[in-house]
Amino acid sequence: MRGKQKFNMAKYPLNLLRIRIYKSSGDLLFKRPMWLIVSGKEREQLSLPEIYTIYRQRFDIEHFFRFSKDKLLMNKTQTPELEREEAWWQFVMIAYTQLYMSRTLSDNIPNPWEKYLSSFKKEYIEKSPTQTQKCFERIIRDIGTLAKPPKPRKKSLGRNQGEVQIKRQRLDVIIKSKKTENISAMVT
Repeated sequence: MRGKQKFNMAKYPLNLLRIRIYKSSGDLLFKRPMWLIVSGKEREQLSLPEIYTIYRQRFDIEHFFRFSKDKLLMNKTQTPELEREEAWWQFVMIAYTQLYMSRTLSDNIPNPWEKYLSSFKKEYIEKSPTQTQKCFERIIRDIGTLAKPPKPRKKSLGRNQGEVQIKRQRLDVIIKSKKTENISAMVT
């Protein structure tokens, strides 16, 4: 690969792979090959089948993040505290794990435009997290819960008289700007 003035590619070696998939008859399954780049210090320790398997796992990871952001509100939390954000991410992971574990309990409820597809006419199909989420209220109702029902309570007392709230530490705003070294050199 071609480097740039400040980015010397000789310092970052890589392996370029061309992947072709063949049918059992020997013909190519896809017209164009897939090109992958493997970089890093341990790139020589990976075999070609391992590289392809690792790349295929990327597909599942991308779908997880897409589903978590769209349906489980992974990126909707807004907090300046890292611990709370990490706790929210763990909460989302637990919710996704519950959907995964309960996929066998969910019903096959296709959308109106999907009910005539052959994949929905099968007795057992692997349910997606979205399909499981549609049935999750029924699943929780059938399983039951150990939690006690909430009790009504009176109006809260609020803060005590004279109690002072600790203000959150204000952090400086980071503004990224272009370097002005070349401009000052041209002016003089």
